[in-house]
Order: sequence, then C-alpha cells, then structure tokens
Amino acid sequence: MKRITAFLLLIAILFINSLVFAQTNDSGAKNTIYYESDGAWRTSRIEIQGWNKPEFNDNEWMLSRGQSEGLCGPQHKLNRIGVYPMWVDSPVEKETVYFRKTIHLDFDPSEAKMLTILDDDGEIYVNGSLVRTDASGSVDSEAFNDDILPYLHAGENVIAIKVADSFGGCQSLAVMLEVVGYLETHVELSVPTIKQTDPQWTSVMYSGGAKNNLECGSTIGECGCVISSIAMLMKYYGVEKDPYGNATSPASLNKYFQENEQCSDNGCLSKGYAYGYVVWPAVNMYALEAHDRYQSQKIIWDGLSEYDSPTVNDDIKNSRPVILKASNREHWFIAKGENGQTFSINDPYFSIEKLSDSQYKNTASKMSRFKKTNSDFSMIYAVALYPQQLLITDFKGRKTGFDVVSNKVLKEIPQSDYYLDKQPNLSSSSAQKGIHIAVISLPESGRYTIVKTLSPSDELIGKDIVVYSYSRTGTTTFFPIKETLPVVFTYNKESDNAPLYQNVQIDIKPHDRFNRINCKKRREPVDVAVLSSKTFNSKDIDVVSIRFANEQFRPIQKPWWKTNYMFKDINKDKRKDLVLKFQASNIEILCASSSAVLEGKTKDGIFFKGEDSINRRY
Repeated sequence: MKRITAFLLLIAILFINSLVFAQTNDSGAKNTIYYESDGAWRTSRIEIQGWNKPEFNDNEWMLSRGQSEGLCGPQHKLNRIGVYPMWVDSPVEKETVYFRKTIHLDFDPSEAKMLTILDDDGEIYVNGSLVRTDASGSVDSEAFNDDILPYLHAGENVIAIKVADSFGGCQSLAVMLEVVGYLETHVELSVPTIKQTDPQWTSVMYSGGAKNNLECGSTIGECGCVISSIAMLMKYYGVEKDPYGNATSPASLNKYFQENEQCSDNGCLSKGYAYGYVVWPAVNMYALEAHDRYQSQKIIWDGLSEYDSPTVNDDIKNSRPVILKASNREHWFIAKGENGQTFSINDPYFSIEKLSDSQYKNTASKMSRFKKTNSDFSMIYAVALYPQQLLITDFKGRKTGFDVVSNKVLKEIPQSDYYLDKQPNLSSSSAQKGIHIAVISLPESGRYTIVKTLSPSDELIGKDIVVYSYSRTGTTTFFPIKETLPVVFTYNKESDNAPLYQNVQIDIKPHDRFNRINCKKRREPVDVAVLSSKTFNSKDIDVVSIRFANEQFRPIQKPWWKTNYMFKDINKDKRKDLVLKFQASNIEILCASSSAVLEGKTKDGIFFKGEDSINRRY
C-alpha cells in the first residue's frame, strides 16, 4: 500500500525535467529553474558531524541511484511531467540515508518552493537551516510543499535531506525544487574551468596521434581544445561520469571518441573522430549512454554555424553555454556569461577570461550550440578531407554539399548544412587543411546518394569520405566510402541495428533465371550471389556477418570440397561476385514469401542489404 501511495503522489508533481526558460519584463530576464531527484545527488549511509552544513565536504560520498525505490526496484514515470524517485545502491530495509545536492543560482531568487516525498521519515535542510521534520512513520498522504525562499541566495546553495525507512518495504526520496528569479544585465553560468594542459591528461595521445598528421601536434595538451570545452559543457549539464563510470574529463571523452578506431594512410576514423576532427554528434551519444546508466542529463548538438552575438547572448540567458571558435586561429573555448558588452569565457589553453581580450577582439568565427533533450537523435553527418568535397542527394532530388554542375554549395535538404572545418592550430588560421562537413538533422527515412566532388581548380585525391549515421534512439554507425562514383544508401531512422546501409544487388539461384525454390525438398541448398558493381566489391564482405532470410551464414573453407562460398563472375561483367550456399533450414520462411533479403557488412563496417524475388515451386 505504501508503494502505491508514493507512486500516485509522483503523478501529482508536475514539472518539466531540468528545464530552464526565460522571459523578460522591466526587472530583466525571468528565469525558472527546476531541480529533481536523480542519479547526481551525493549520498551516504553514515551520519557525519556537520553533514547538513554548506561547508561540509561530500566529495567522498557516492552518487545516488536514480529511478529507484530501493528494494522495490526501479521506478518509471508515467509521462514526461512525472518525477523519478531515488535511493542508493544495494538497498537495505529500514536503513537511514543522507542526501546532499549543491546548486548554483545566477540570481537572487524571488520565489522558491520544494516538493518532497520521504519514504518514510526524515529531515530537510537548506543551507544548514532545518526546514522540515517528519516522524510520521510512513509515507505521508500528500507531498510536502515548503517555501524555501528565505534560505536561498545567489551563488552556491546546499540541499541536505535525511531519509529513514521506518516502515520497511520500499525506500525512496522524491524531490522537485522550483526556483524563480530575475537575471539583470549580467549573467554568469557556473561552467567549471578545465585546461587541456592539466598534468592528468596533457601528454595523453589525442585521437589517432601522429597518424592524423595534425598541425597542432598529437596530444590532448596540444590539440584538445574542443574536447576540453566539451568536458566543461558536460559537467555544467551534470554529466559527471562517462558511460563506464569514469569522471567526465578531456581524457574520458578522448577515450570514448577513440572507440572502434580504424586507421589508414589518410588518418584515423573512430566513434567520435574523423581524421582528428571531433564528430560533434558523438557528444550526443556520450551523454545518452551516460544517461542510460546514471540517469544524468541528455543533451544534443544543436548545430555549427557562423558566430552570431545575439544568438550567443540569448543562449546564455537561457542557461545554455556556447562553444566558440576564435576568429584569428583554429582554437575553441566556451562562452559562459554576458554583461551587455562582451562574453566571459573559459579558455582551455590560454589565461583569457573575456572575449573582449586583445587576443580575440570581442568576436569569434563559429559557434557550436547544445541543448537539453529527451527524444530524437536522428542525424546524417558526412566528412570529406580538404580539398575534397561531397554532395548528398535525397530521395526527392534535393541536394546538400558542393555541386560541380552549378559550381555552388547547395543546402536544399531540410535542416541541412555544409561547411569547412579547419585543423586546431593555436598560432594561426590555416586554410590549407580541414574537412568539409555535410550534416542533416532529423533526416527523413529513405534513399540517399553520396558522391565525392571537387572544385574545378582541385585535383581528385585518394581520400575517403566517412559517413556517420544516428537513429532516433541513438543507434550509431560510421564507415568510409572509397569510391569516386555515387553510392546509394538507405537511411532508416527507426533502426535499432544499422540506420544507414548500402543497397546492393543479389541474385537468388543465380543459375535459374526464374529463382525457383523447391518447397518439397527441405534440405535442398539455396545459392545466393552478392553481385559486385562499380561502387561495391563483394570481396570486401565480412562473410560471417551475412544473414539470409533471417538465417545466419556459417562459412566453411576446409576441406575444399565442403566449401560453401566462393568468388565467381556470375553475371559476366568481369567482376568477381560472392556466391554463398545456404542449407535452407528456413525453407518455410522462403516458401511463405515472394522475396527474400540478404544483409551483412563489409570488413570496413559498411552495412549492406539486397533483395531478390522468389518463385515458389511446390
């Protein structure tokens, strides 16, 4: 009964998860901030003298377990305006747990209320002052609603709560704190300062190191301005840990971005790096995977664009720090405050605190924006090494990229962009090295054609295009495209496996032009050929990845007379095709269909899919 009561009380707590919004009036910008129970509170089972005081050091305390009702297991909110309860790992019946949360306010609050549900008893402190005591012995019928305005102030504030599981059964604490205040002409967000030259990681190899031949060097200390700025951004939004439990830092981001690395003469590609350049949407995946484990905030990249001072000003007033690129060098830093004249910044390398410093002259060249999110991560992000360019055409004929026919940059696909990103360089702005990027946010599912292009004055060089694709839920794939001819892919934003795959041609029963399947002979092998083309070489296929009509292919090479796959020119186009022999253990599936699908991936990680018709013979 106690669990049901607590569950129903959660429905009554209406709020928008960690939302910060602003509106203006004569007093300035009105800001309403919400804090909630989640996996980012500090907790302890031991009562230590002064635990409820602001000056107490809780760095050694463990993090709370979000979405938890203790021994009753995980708790899921019914809808987007619910709240998650929290507890600690390894819960014990009738235990007492202490919680602390430090919040930073950029203004003196004008209103502040806190809704809490204690399962079962406890004490609530704000900045060391006792706000409420509960000794009812069980979950109360209504959530506590306390006015805590008298206890809050601009700057650091500490919420400390003791919860005792007096009744037994479930254990939890649910909190929703709403603070309202007005930002005057000066806004300063509490973004921590992180230096790329910190001794903990300055000498750590950045991306693929020397293999990328970057002008800045090969270490985080030399080239890590972007990942250091991202680390500051992450920690500001409360993403304190990476998906594996390590503290968020330039080193943990670098290690995460290096995952699935593959290197060639052109440089290295990985989960979050393309030839040494940060793949911005990889930030989304870092935050998403951390959220899935620790219930921390999900954030999403909101695009890279030309610097616009009013946009940066609005973002900061809405509590959204912005990563900026210097106008006179290939260097990035984070803007965190504004006072009507300039922006205050955290520079990961230089000791510069204002954009108006003589080094930056109160301007920037680019801005990379981020925002909180709860939903759609779908995106296509394609990269080509300078001077090579690329062009994407969607299934409606709309184009984004450099079009050699018109000799123009096109941005016809909705929510798309195309631009040149240059190498990190602390001393100058070099135009000789960089990457061209085509990005499509929230792309429609369908077929896309991707091709390498060049300006008339440039020569074609042997550099790969790399394509990153992200589904609605965050499933990620990336792979290089080596061909110079147009390659056709299909994008499926709902996919849980491969959002983007190459379309290939297959031939079921290649020696039978009618593709006849004898459904009476259940052990009769079925040959399937994957045909090579100008843009697809079947010799690049990883044969163990192949599935045909949901049957996994099991390759046999020895002895030779039992080999069940070979390379042979089936269609007489002077290209070797891959011919596979399936034992057709799934003959019922084939005989119930008019077509069948073969799918797999290449050794470079390119997913592909082909379909052919079936003529059933009973």
